[in-house]
Amino acid sequence: MPAERAAVATEVAAARPRAGAAGSRLTRASRVTVALAALLLLLAYVFPLWRYNLAAPQYPEGISMTIWINRLGGHIHLVNQLNHYIGMKVIDPNGFAELRYMPWVVATFCAAGLAAAVIGRFWAVAAWVGTFLGSGIVGLADFYRWLWHFGHELSPDAPIRIDPFTPPLLGPKTVMNFEVVTFPDVGGIAVIVSLLLGVAVLVVEVRRRRRAAA
Repeated sequence: MPAERAAVATEVAAARPRAGAAGSRLTRASRVTVALAALLLLLAYVFPLWRYNLAAPQYPEGISMTIWINRLGGHIHLVNQLNHYIGMKVIDPNGFAELRYMPWVVATFCAAGLAAAVIGRFWAVAAWVGTFLGSGIVGLADFYRWLWHFGHELSPDAPIRIDPFTPPLLGPKTVMNFEVVTFPDVGGIAVIVSLLLGVAVLVVEVRRRRRAAA
């Protein structure tokens, strides 16, 4: 019996390093998922990232403004005319440095995600997802900063005086007689799904490593 127990213990000890080595590499399914997540980012070059819809009785057809990876679209001229009445600054695409470097940022994350899939290691995907998530938080904070400045730095000489406000980052908000609704567009949804797929791969791989270690 002691000899048998010793043999079993030796086999278990020998198996643990192999399990750990296997756990450090991604499964084929996880690597394919990471690659697809990275490629999803390419949709940000084809579709808008974010959308603003404005509705009011005098504009029954609605007014929209879209934020693309490198430009602004929609009824920008009309939005600027309306903003003039309340003293809001002109929305000038050339005034946003983010629109110049965002294409390069997205391209970098796309390439980094594909590289992580090729490397096929847990640490590579974790680094990609962590940097991706951190950059997303910084981007949303920067977006909110712009909204705050536009809504709080109102001209005192505006034809219509209103209290300072912050345009919505996400969801609905009433501004005077306008109902403003903002939400991610197709490109933005693709970016969100890409990040969620990366997180899902990490969760699956952590569970797999724990089962292997047990």
